[in-house]
Amino acid sequence: MDNTTFKKTITDILVPLGFKKEGTNSWIRKAEEISMKVYLQKSSFSKLYYFNDYYIINKMHINSSGENECFGDIKYSDYKLLSKMCDLESNVSDDERVKILRNLISKDFSSHRYIETETELKEMLIKSNLPVFLVIKKYLGIDSMEPI
Repeated sequence: MDNTTFKKTITDILVPLGFKKEGTNSWIRKAEEISMKVYLQKSSFSKLYYFNDYYIINKMHINSSGENECFGDIKYSDYKLLSKMCDLESNVSDDERVKILRNLISKDFSSHRYIETETELKEMLIKSNLPVFLVIKKYLGIDSMEPI
């Protein structure tokens, strides 16, 4: 599968779930306070894409790109298989790749409870072990001594 077909496949899967294509490798699901971003990070060494999800604090003013983003909390049912399907050099037919991607992403994203408020994001970050920019902690009022 070529890059263009792969990205069109991801678009076809994510759009019915409320995402809009933004840029070359990104899709955004907008909410008033917190949006979710899916980003396909291209490997520098092969035709592999890393499937990443992030939350974006919409109202946060930032100095540089990405400072208002933190890792998402989607639990992938089979991240290993998803990663294999995002490796365009893996020996899988285009039809099979599309079928598996559609099943995995649709299942995991449609059953996910999206965070849409800053309060929900703060609660999730306090409970998780995800790394977070200090500017986000400060913006959300998360004490640096809390387990984040």
